[in-house]
Amino acid sequence: MKQLSLLAILLATSLSPFAQSFAPVGAEWHFGKASSLYPIYEAVRLYVEKDTVVLGDTCSKIVKDGDIICSFRPEVEFIKSNADSVWLYNPDFNQFELLFDFSAQAGDSWSILETTVNFPNDTDTVVVHVDSIATTTINNTALRVLYLTYTNAGSPNPPRVVEAEVIERLGDMSFLFNFGTTRQQVICDFDYSTGLRCYEDGVLGFHATGIAPSCTDNNVSVAENAAADPFEIFPNPADRRLQFRSPYPTPVNLEFKDLNGRLLYRETFTGQTSIITESLPSGIYWVQLHTEGHANSIRKVVVR
Repeated sequence: MKQLSLLAILLATSLSPFAQSFAPVGAEWHFGKASSLYPIYEAVRLYVEKDTVVLGDTCSKIVKDGDIICSFRPEVEFIKSNADSVWLYNPDFNQFELLFDFSAQAGDSWSILETTVNFPNDTDTVVVHVDSIATTTINNTALRVLYLTYTNAGSPNPPRVVEAEVIERLGDMSFLFNFGTTRQQVICDFDYSTGLRCYEDGVLGFHATGIAPSCTDNNVSVAENAAADPFEIFPNPADRRLQFRSPYPTPVNLEFKDLNGRLLYRETFTGQTSIITESLPSGIYWVQLHTEGHANSIRKVVVR
């Protein structure tokens, strides 16, 4: 009877809908990259080259084909994981830091240490707070979702805050190591991530988020996407109100972000909606629109 009970436990564990293996060998992420200074749109690939050992632990070696300067991250990363948690190797402190905890509940938090940009001997703390949790399904696989807020505890008032959506297996949808954008010591006018285009591994399979028509093509600009875009966004530039119109009968997910990828507003609408912009600082913002089974769009808008 004991043997049968143990077998039942093992089977139940293996059939869990939330079984996770983060960053297996061969996994690939394709992120969009843009520049604050030049109208350049490119793709950056991150991939798991091999398993290796760091500080006595087996982990994945992640290599980057290209760089996103404003993420303030090294060219090679090392990640280890178990069924619930993902840790990132921190070379500045020679230790692993908790990056994601998919067993966390709303209200939970943890900290990530990092050095400052201008003063590498100084230490900052990024506080990771779980705002809410959810689930999603990709390729018939149930995956947990974390909605996080990264806050740089050492930054001047107001503190640098970045909001994030993190999906099991895929990671942070803005950039895999998005917490680095909370560094407040510099204003970064160089490359930044425009979000996850595609992800693939040998278990989950291939998944395209739809924010760009290609995983790998360069020079896929927002203007090019807009030419074939079924969504209407007007007026652009906007003075007081920005309106959105969809031709589809299905709900549309709308996300409104600043140039650093910080989520400012999110809603789901059908048909038409609008955002009051008169209280926003003048500048350039990103709008992402997605409706299941129809269209995906990422557009640049100007607020005056």
